Amino acid sequence: AIKLYKKIKYYTYRSQAQNNIKLLKKEYIHFEVKKLFFSTEKPIINVKVRNSKKFKVNIYKINLLDYFYKTHSIRGVENLDILLIRPDKTFEHKVKDFKKFKTHKIKLNLPIDKTGGYVIQVITKKHASTALVLKSNIALLNRSTRENAFIYIKNLASKKGQANAKIYI
Repeated sequence: AIKLYKKIKYYTYRSQAQNNIKLLKKEYIHFEVKKLFFSTEKPIINVKVRNSKKFKVNIYKINLLDYFYKTHSIRGVENLDILLIRPDKTFEHKVKDFKKFKTHKIKLNLPIDKTGGYVIQVITKKHASTALVLKSNIALLNRSTRENAFIYIKNLASKKGQANAKIYI
C-alpha cells in the first residue's frame, strides 16, 4: 500500500496519500469488548495492532460499587490512573506472522475466572488502550415512570429471581 501511495502525483490526492503513509508507519493498538460475559465463559477481546511484534496485557480487578459511588457511572475507566497500581494478572502476547505496516486482528482469551468488573489495558512500546470487561450471571429488567420503578433481577445461572439483591438508584 505504501508503494501505491508514493506513486500518487496529483496535487489533490497527494497530501492525503502522504498522511496515509504516515499513519501506516506509526504504531497502532486498539481493542474492543463485544459483550457481557457469563461466569462460565472466558472473556474474549478483539485486538487490532500494527507495527508492533508484541504487546502486554494488564488485568486489574476493580470494585464497581466504589467506582460507581465516585463517578455515578461505570463509564470512563480508561481515564483511571491504573499505571500506579500493580495489575492482578499480566501477560505478553506475540503477534503471529508479523508483517510491518499490516494491521493484525487478534481474538485474545483473557485468563479471568471470577465474576466482577475488570479493567483491561493493552500496551505496546508507545501506546495503550483501556476498556472495562464485565463477567456476571445477573440480568436486570427495569420499568420506571416519574413516580414508580419496577426492577426485576434474575440470576441467569439458576434461572430464578435473585433474592436479597441490593439496588442503588
